[in-house]
Parts: sequence; structure tokens; C-alpha cells
Amino acid sequence: MGIVAAVTAVVGLGVNVVGTVGASKAQSAAAATQRRQRTIDAARERRKQVRNARLLQGQVTNQAVLSGAQGSSGALGAVGSVTSQLDSNLSFLDTTLANGNSIASDKSKAATFGAVSAIGGSVFNAAGGSKAVAKLFG
Repeated sequence: MGIVAAVTAVVGLGVNVVGTVGASKAQSAAAATQRRQRTIDAARERRKQVRNARLLQGQVTNQAVLSGAQGSSGALGAVGSVTSQLDSNLSFLDTTLANGNSIASDKSKAATFGAVSAIGGSVFNAAGGSKAVAKLFG
């Protein structure tokens, strides 16, 4: 009966290792997919911000021409303000994307360490756990 139990424990450990490693790989793949999606979303938002800024700059310039204030400090200041706001928005998008990618990477690492820990626990239990340790030192 001892041999059957040992073989069963080894098979169970093998299944546990395969499942744990597979889950870790799947989590890493999901994190990579999330990073790609965030990059696509950020690029789309960047284009939107640039488009809106250009439209607003055009409206400001058009208003200045219609009111005879073309080239005035007020008109130039308004266009400069739109550009400054665009730069701020793009910087925020870049920071948000970088933070999101960092979070995904950290989650993936955590999943890998969790998988290694689970395998270690399975090996410990298959080897007899705390009773085996007690026998060793007792």
C-alpha cells in the first residue's frame, strides 16, 4: 500500500506542477494582452487629443482673423495655451500607460511567485509535510 500511495503522491504532484505552471503562463499572456490593449487605447486617445487641439487652435485663429486681432498677443496666447494643455494631456496619457503596464508586469510576477510557492507546498506535503520534518529532528 505504501508504493501505491507514493506513486499517487508523485502523480498528484506532477498534475499540480503542470496546472500551476499553465496558470502562470496564462496569467502572463493575459497581462501581455492587456498591455497591448492599453497601448492601442492610449494611441487612440493621443490622436483624439491632438485632433481636438488642432480644431481648437483653428477656431481661435479664425476668431482672431474675423475680429481683426490676428497676430495679437491675446490670439497668440490662446493658441499657446491650447498647445500647453495638449502637452499636459499627452504627458498624463503617457504616465497612465506606463503605470498600467507596470501594474500588469507586477501582477504577472506575483502570479509566477505564487505558482512557485504552490509547487513548493505540494512537494512539502507530498514528502510528508510537518510530520516528516518532525521525524527528521525528533
